[in-house]
Amino acid sequence: MTTSIYAILVLSVLFAKSCAFVPQQAQGWLKRSQEVTYPLQLAGKGFGKNSIPNEESVASNSDFETSQLSSSDPLYGMSDERKANLFQFLLRDLQVEGAPLLSVDSVDFHTLQAALWTTLAELMESDDSNKACLIFEQIPIPALKSLVDGILVLKEQPRLMASLPELERFNVSLVGKGVGPAILLEVGGRNETNPYENSIATVSPSQTTAAMKMFVDRINSYLYSARDVSDRLESIAPVPVEYRSCAFSEVCHILSAFWNSVCEIQTTPSDQLQSIMLSFPATNAADHERFVAVAEVVSRSLSVYHRNIDGDNENLLEIQHFSPAYDRDEVSSNNEVADGHLPPTSWLQAMLRHTDLEDENRVKAQLVIKSNFQRRAPINSVCIKRSDSVDGKMDETKGITELTLENGGGKKVVPASIVLRYAWNAVAMNKQDQEDLRQALEKEIEIANRQ
Repeated sequence: MTTSIYAILVLSVLFAKSCAFVPQQAQGWLKRSQEVTYPLQLAGKGFGKNSIPNEESVASNSDFETSQLSSSDPLYGMSDERKANLFQFLLRDLQVEGAPLLSVDSVDFHTLQAALWTTLAELMESDDSNKACLIFEQIPIPALKSLVDGILVLKEQPRLMASLPELERFNVSLVGKGVGPAILLEVGGRNETNPYENSIATVSPSQTTAAMKMFVDRINSYLYSARDVSDRLESIAPVPVEYRSCAFSEVCHILSAFWNSVCEIQTTPSDQLQSIMLSFPATNAADHERFVAVAEVVSRSLSVYHRNIDGDNENLLEIQHFSPAYDRDEVSSNNEVADGHLPPTSWLQAMLRHTDLEDENRVKAQLVIKSNFQRRAPINSVCIKRSDSVDGKMDETKGITELTLENGGGKKVVPASIVLRYAWNAVAMNKQDQEDLRQALEKEIEIANRQ
């Protein structure tokens, strides 16, 4: 497999086109061996120097203890010195093969994800085979393993692979099965068996922002116009909110844009930025199955992040997924929770029992459809917000509530969180005229697609 040096050289150019929102003050650097540098903009702490790590730096990554390995693991019982020597040997082999060694100067899991997905996105821009090695001297190896394992689980899901064929093009692995803090990225050539083409948006970011801002303002006005429930509702995009867009349709570019948005949120004071509405105008809005698959991949990657931040509640994030044809019943089974989505529609009646408006808001087809309009935006999008952005008046809604569901003639009790928020939002949307909702959305779609 040959390595395309051109793919590495154009990292900054392609990334600037796909994620133009990255703040200039957050500029970082990727460096290859022999002190050759390649600029790449990344929010957060960015990238640092490149060299083959010495024995001391590798041995200092002591979180990957022998006690965490089974006796059948090839690294079991290996001394830190032997692991460091083996790691340097493997890195030199990669250099001989022509694979760039890129050192990432980061101590945070969100910049780790941003670095990985950004590099993958740029490698996949070429039609040829590519390979690169990311070295994370300050990231514990178990965290790297958690990320790699999460990606491997994604690639084992036939449902996701059917909707996201570009996932077949790349492989991610720990160098030497975790002998050192490095991840190897390998991208196969684009051919007849994997012909997925990366589409580029034809509308301007300002146009996307205008359409999405109109949508957010409209939905929030619905939610807060009902005075009898306004003190219990939450806006879909808490202010201050910023609007961003990813110009490409390919899932690695979307994940790159998502994680750079996370970096922007985590490095900006909360009084300056509460949420980011990130849109994907290049994606096919009519392909609901692909939208659902992309949303699931984003949600899963955020779940891996939450598992690796040591219970730091200040860094917890919430997400919400949006699509022009959003249909909660088409997201997953009608009785299953899906991260970033509305609760199952089969739960609505049970949730309404926790309000004082159950009798006048019996769950009917009309209420379910109107509830879906909360997430029917003019462009496929995801809202990323701080977990502390939830209105303080809603503190009582954040706990776990037991819902009693009708289950084939019997009853089933399930735990659910923030029940009142979802219930009252559904009630507020039910007050709107369905035809008005449809026409307003069509107007926003027209603005988003205007040439």
